[in-house]
Amino acid sequence: MDFYNDKSSVEVVEVINLGERFVNFVDYLLFNIIPSIINIITITVYLSHFINRYIGLIVIAIVVLQIWAELAKNPKLF
Repeated sequence: MDFYNDKSSVEVVEVINLGERFVNFVDYLLFNIIPSIINIITITVYLSHFINRYIGLIVIAIVVLQIWAELAKNPKLF
């Protein structure tokens, strides 16, 4: 608490907002991005092994195109 007594309220609010953005980013990463990547890898390996390796490559290409389209549509996603 002594650290914040010498700071202005604007600086304290900026530090709190920075912490909230970091927590939101980590939350998004852990609960949205990582499970999606695990699912994509699992599906790609399964399809490549049981059907054909080209099907796995097609899945990867479609996923990359979808991610590219989402980022092109909303460049401020992060």
